[in-house]
Amino acid sequence: MKRLLIILAFISSAVLGQPLEKRVAQKYCECFSKVDQANVYEASGATETCLRQALIDYRPEVEKLTDTVKEDSNKELRYNAFILDKVQVEMIYQCDKYFQFYENKRWAVFKPEADEKQKKQIEERQRKKIIEITEKISEAPYSQHYLTRATTYFLLKEFNLARKDLDTLMMMGENQSEVYMLKGFISELNGEYQDAINNYMICKTLIKNSEMESYIAICRRKAKQK
Repeated sequence: MKRLLIILAFISSAVLGQPLEKRVAQKYCECFSKVDQANVYEASGATETCLRQALIDYRPEVEKLTDTVKEDSNKELRYNAFILDKVQVEMIYQCDKYFQFYENKRWAVFKPEADEKQKKQIEERQRKKIIEITEKISEAPYSQHYLTRATTYFLLKEFNLARKDLDTLMMMGENQSEVYMLKGFISELNGEYQDAINNYMICKTLIKNSEMESYIAICRRKAKQK
């Protein structure tokens, strides 16, 4: 009995010694892993309910993150940074079901809830849009036209053409976060994970409070599994 108590005490101290984000993520994952992943609405709702429950379990420690901040806006920023930059990253690394859910959610743009006829109509509209934008570029090569066309090519999975427009934007001196994000997406979908990470890291410097840390974590996990 004494030996068992010693073992339990050791395990308890090891858990308490873990960073807060790891402990919150473990609770979050335990809850989320019980959810039916096939039910998209249930899984989406669970991301909030399970996170909320995990945060309640560690509420005093979570509140300490913002105790020293006076302005409410800054409190919210620090809290959101903890959730997005730390807890969500830990979930991506250690929770397989959450990782898969997050991946499906990110690339849902390529799986529209439509029948074949509707999908064909969507593609036709996108190709018509490319023709219209190309005509505008020939008249006035504005950066926004190139970005719109690159995005449309991306949605059509014509990645080489999308990259060509993005490279043109970079040669034009455009330092937009959307350019690096799209380049990152294309590299990631092509299995070029280090290149994707590099682009996401640049994007992170251009966008505050974004999910770039999560995108970087996803690429690192994929690279290890490759």
